[in-house]
Amino acid sequence: MELQLLDFVSQFVELNNEEVKEFASLIYTKKLKKWEFLLEKGMVAEEIVFIRKGVLRQYYSLGENEWTFEIEAESGIVTNQYSYLLQCPSLDNIQALEETFLEVIRVEELKKLYDKYHKFEKLGRLLSEQLHFRASMRNRSLISDSALTRYQKLKKQRPEIFERVPQYHIASYLGITPQSLSRLRKAV
Repeated sequence: MELQLLDFVSQFVELNNEEVKEFASLIYTKKLKKWEFLLEKGMVAEEIVFIRKGVLRQYYSLGENEWTFEIEAESGIVTNQYSYLLQCPSLDNIQALEETFLEVIRVEELKKLYDKYHKFEKLGRLLSEQLHFRASMRNRSLISDSALTRYQKLKKQRPEIFERVPQYHIASYLGITPQSLSRLRKAV
């Protein structure tokens, strides 16, 4: 099976044959059923995953309340950065919203590649910067944009999400109630 993660990585760094071979040997595949967890609160993030097919959501829960702060589909990289970087228990959950196929590398294996090849260290930095930038832009949007603007941006940038993700998760991601999302959908 051809690894899509290798194509994704090539957007950031150019690997030679030896590096590709070693990296590919460390990647394995994983399948999650709909609603299955990749990571649950209290677990330590020991993997970084690339979504080959499917949708994952990352959320925080407190009692019966849940706040979705990330929804990622094909060609996305997902991990719990806090848990991954500090190797401490996660405060969040990562769950499949449909049958999901992943290409996975264990954190410990990636760190070995960082030590052996400078390019992988650069890759890790670039991916971390990208994830941080995306989270910062989302936080800024939640503070400064209206619910309508957030809805319109998501609809324009990621229209497939609306067909694949339950509306109450989209509402949570947008920082609004499901009823408000329903009103927005009718208004536009």
